[in-house]
Amino acid sequence: MVHSKSAVAILFTVAGIAGVNAACAVANERLSEANFPAAQSVTLKEALDMAQDHSVRLVIAKSRSDAAQAGVDGARAAYMPKIQALAKTDDYLDHRYTGYQDSLDERGQAQLNLQYTALDFGRREADTTRAHLDKQSSEFAYAQENEDVRFETVRAYVDAERYRRMLDAALKNMEELTLLTSLMQERVKGGLSPDSELVRSRLALNGAQARQKSIRQRYGQARLALRSLTGESVVNVPFEIDIDKGTRKLSALAGTAEDTNWALQSLKAQAGSAQAAVVRASADRYPRVELISAYKLPFDSGIRSEMGLNIFLQVSIDLFDGGLKRSRISQAGATQREADAQHELMLREIHSQVENLVVEAETSYEQWGLTLIGRKEAERTKHLYLDEFRIGTRSINDLISAQNDAYTQAIENIDTQSNYLLSVLGLYHIKGDTLVGLADFGLVPRELPASATN
Repeated sequence: MVHSKSAVAILFTVAGIAGVNAACAVANERLSEANFPAAQSVTLKEALDMAQDHSVRLVIAKSRSDAAQAGVDGARAAYMPKIQALAKTDDYLDHRYTGYQDSLDERGQAQLNLQYTALDFGRREADTTRAHLDKQSSEFAYAQENEDVRFETVRAYVDAERYRRMLDAALKNMEELTLLTSLMQERVKGGLSPDSELVRSRLALNGAQARQKSIRQRYGQARLALRSLTGESVVNVPFEIDIDKGTRKLSALAGTAEDTNWALQSLKAQAGSAQAAVVRASADRYPRVELISAYKLPFDSGIRSEMGLNIFLQVSIDLFDGGLKRSRISQAGATQREADAQHELMLREIHSQVENLVVEAETSYEQWGLTLIGRKEAERTKHLYLDEFRIGTRSINDLISAQNDAYTQAIENIDTQSNYLLSVLGLYHIKGDTLVGLADFGLVPRELPASATN
């Protein structure tokens, strides 16, 4: 029995040397995985700034906002008089009857015309209201686009950290199974273990390698998503969070998330603009009263005394248009109903998203607490089983099972923590306060502006 224990000790020493070499190979793989392709490490704040500078979607949204501002300026211009200057030559007269005398308007002259709409029965007011609401809608849409870009960047950054930590856990699991496989090779050579135990350890190692490759692929996808958003190959800086900070604010977030949603406000402004369009289309049924003034100066000095300043009021109204105005009013009414329905649909979707995010956050938090305890117990069990295996009182199947349990608990702990963080930040995103949420978790400095617009 003494000789058997001594042999086991010697085998552990030999296996340890071989295992160290194998573990070093895995460690080198860990370094290569961590570095991936050459990339710069950036904080979350830096990644957010890079994403906003790189986003073409923000350029498009800002251009729409600028165009809407120009629309407001154009609507205001309708309240101003129109002043027009022109000059013309004498009309060329052909085949006129004998004795025909051309009129003064057919003579070469310069004109200065002024036209002002004195009464339009609400046309300009409706146009101005509609332009202002369109501007508000585009500004809210731009703010929402800002929030979307921020949250997508945060999600890619958190996912990159999630899979980086998972990759570390997978590589650690591979190191342990590599050492175990090396040990079993020496035990089989020494006749202390059957070949089946070596096959079992190799099978476990193959499974660990497959898991590691799968996580590495997802880590690469998260890195690609981050590069797509920032425009550069970057790697996240590891971070830690106080998960309880979000839990304390969960109920408050759920109650107010939809009140300040930028997309909802944009659709509300669109509905108001559609209502103004109905008023504008209805105003076309009424006449338009205009004040017109024209000063005419002929080039022929002999007739200048016969021309001068004309001032008059002009009333115009369409007596028959084939139903055009009626169709425009109907079209505007249908557009208004569609805008109201879109606003209501968005409200319901946001309400549903809030409920789902609250459930996901609460569930992830509970799972995180359980996996935190399970991770500690699994690590303790793994070490106990390893000691028992070394003295021959624990089978290799039990040890591999304990190692897999420890790995599974570590992965689930990382996963649930990341899911919880994204769920709570999702509520901040719906509320339009992604930066506030990041500051609450300590992921960005508090002094960053909370406004969704730049």
